[in-house]
Amino acid sequence: YLLLPLGSDGRRLAVGRDMRVAAQLQQRLLATQQAVERDYLRMRQAETRWRLLLDLTTEPVLILDAGRRRIVEANPAAQRLTGRRDLPAGGRAFATLIAPDDRDAAAALLATVAGGRTAEPVTVRLAEAPGQWELEAAQFRMDRASFLLVRLAPRGNARPEADAGEA
Repeated sequence: YLLLPLGSDGRRLAVGRDMRVAAQLQQRLLATQQAVERDYLRMRQAETRWRLLLDLTTEPVLILDAGRRRIVEANPAAQRLTGRRDLPAGGRAFATLIAPDDRDAAAALLATVAGGRTAEPVTVRLAEAPGQWELEAAQFRMDRASFLLVRLAPRGNARPEADAGEA
């Protein structure tokens, strides 16, 4: 409130504003900020679990941009299998990991899954690893973008990723 003198007789005028609405807005803002911080913490914890799961799994797993079919992320097993520690760097095209004769089958699988349908795994040979590999994919969305989770499992005479880099 502000007191203003109204004359020489000592009368004053009090001018003020009800701040309850502003206080309620500030409390809502504070509650929203706290909710955002809780959501951010949950997101970081989920990301930590995801990263741990990817890093500890022994099967090669790659994350592809569904539209461009470029590698966004690769777990250590995929990096060992291909002999490339810089696998996701620069968004390398996934097709370059597949032997040329099997690229059409791999592309068809990825296109089917990216189209929102399920597809049976296909057997492929890799460009940089011996043996046959079962290629399986699933689509997921994150931050309004579509991605493909790609898993490679050894078949028959395929060598595990730990041995692939030693040849």
